[in-house]
Amino acid sequence: MNRILEIKNRLFCEIAKEKGTVITNLTEHKVYSKVNESILTAIIHNILDNAVKNTFEGSIILNITENQQKSTIIITDTGIGMSAEQIDIYMNLFRILHWKPLVSREKDLAFIWLSIW
Repeated sequence: MNRILEIKNRLFCEIAKEKGTVITNLTEHKVYSKVNESILTAIIHNILDNAVKNTFEGSIILNITENQQKSTIIITDTGIGMSAEQIDIYMNLFRILHWKPLVSREKDLAFIWLSIW
């Protein structure tokens, strides 16, 4: 998984820099997974693409954590975020697909975690 984050970091780094945004990969150790690499690469690409498009003069942080045989890829940014309407649209999509994301709201921020098995 580290390799995917590093490749995508290099791909989006210059684009982000043009917008005054810095991408930082905080992953400290190698993390391995049996997840389909092509699918995971596409998901990370889309999330980073969106983060770069919507972050101006800010930062994007990449990280991977591990505990109890579970890895979590964390991508955070200081971008404009999603409107309440957009969050509702995605939550409805998750409901239709029978996915169960964890949702947290903190001040004006919303976090959506989606486990991919």
